[in-house]
Amino acid sequence: MDQKNISTHFKMNFLKIFSGAIILFTFILILLPFYLPIILGAILAMAFSPLIKSLIQLGIGRIWSLILLSFLLFLSLATPLSLMLIKGSKLMGQFLSAENLLSARNNQDFL
Repeated sequence: MDQKNISTHFKMNFLKIFSGAIILFTFILILLPFYLPIILGAILAMAFSPLIKSLIQLGIGRIWSLILLSFLLFLSLATPLSLMLIKGSKLMGQFLSAENLLSARNNQDFL
């Protein structure tokens, strides 16, 4: 009788542990796409923390120093991107100009 009682408890606990493991595994899989942004955000927060502290010591408030840092980061990313887009649109404009399309059409052999 004692053996039967142990067997029943083992089965009940095994099902609890197994279902808990499945729920944990599913939770990890659902959150998997968000891990990289969270980790990068934490790294950026730690990297720019000394700059924010120095701006606060200069007399700029915390909110304004965060706004200034966000604006500078935005400019540092948006400026090269916009220059690449302008250069790319000029190149595509030259590539898709009417003269190039006509010359390409004349050089092809149509059946």
